Amino acid sequence: MQIEFQRAMYPIEDGIWSPCFVCYADFEPSTIWIHIEGEQMCERCLRWFSERAEREPELGWPTYAEYEELTRRYPTPIYETQEGSCEREDYSEQFMESWIRR
Repeated sequence: MQIEFQRAMYPIEDGIWSPCFVCYADFEPSTIWIHIEGEQMCERCLRWFSERAEREPELGWPTYAEYEELTRRYPTPIYETQEGSCEREDYSEQFMESWIRR
């Protein structure tokens, strides 16, 4: 199972993203989006996976501490608003660079 971090491309305007893929709860995304198998995951579920990863490091999953550090490093999304961001000339490049490599 793959868990990945992505820097938020833009703020989520209504404050709610789609439900968490794992627990199905609505959640408010931060400036770092969490993906599990390509779907959105909430911070609460990341905590659970992180605790398991600490017991079983061979899983290779990121930790909650890594997530917290990334939210400090990237306190704002790449674009200020969602409106028009997809039409920007640099969107494709920014999208590729938004994925955080571990």
